[in-house]
Amino acid sequence: MNIYILFALCFLPVIALFAIFSIVTKDHPVFRYAISCAFGIATVAPASFIQFLTLKIPTFSSPSFFSILITAILFNGFIEESFKLAFILLIPKKRMTLQSFLCASILLGCASGSLETAIYLMNSLQKIALIPGTEHALRMIFTRMFSAQAIHAFCAGLSGIFVWSCQKEIHHLIIVIIAITMHGLYNFFIAFSQEFRWFAMIAILLAAIECRIWYKTVKNEEISQNSQKLLDITN
Repeated sequence: MNIYILFALCFLPVIALFAIFSIVTKDHPVFRYAISCAFGIATVAPASFIQFLTLKIPTFSSPSFFSILITAILFNGFIEESFKLAFILLIPKKRMTLQSFLCASILLGCASGSLETAIYLMNSLQKIALIPGTEHALRMIFTRMFSAQAIHAFCAGLSGIFVWSCQKEIHHLIIVIIAITMHGLYNFFIAFSQEFRWFAMIAILLAAIECRIWYKTVKNEEISQNSQKLLDITN
């Protein structure tokens, strides 16, 4: 398989999600979805730069179990989720619903994961001298595509819910903490052997579940808040 086709496959999930979200969301904020994808790609450069600088800190270069865990949570979880959160704040929110804003946030995360997957693929092909199209190369890209992009998407979704809740004056800081922790745990377990990598899949599943739980929670709180405001006006 041509290397350019492999590269294009890295962006297949975000393209598919863009098409699905554009169809299913009632307010059809296609332009905002496009902006979200661009923001997602834009997060990679500054996050990578900060990660490059932090690699010089002794804690992040130690081979100990504790150091690897802290590195995964802070180096991957905190830094990457912080930049995604910053760009999510820039997404135009006018006339958007919680549903469409969540979709935009997920797209931002998936776009970020798509570019990271492409970079990971290129680096891996160079390091292990794989011939593009081999079974190992395809297995590597699909594993990376459906795991790394999934954790990026769901964690960005959590950050998007947090931003929306703050806008509605419903503050749940725990949402961001969950996103950072799940992202960090994913990176921690995915670096180990095949047996331990299943725990990385559990981190993805937990992130997805938390995303749904907090979406329902914030949506219900928003409905209650709007009902209370309506009662205050009528009274």
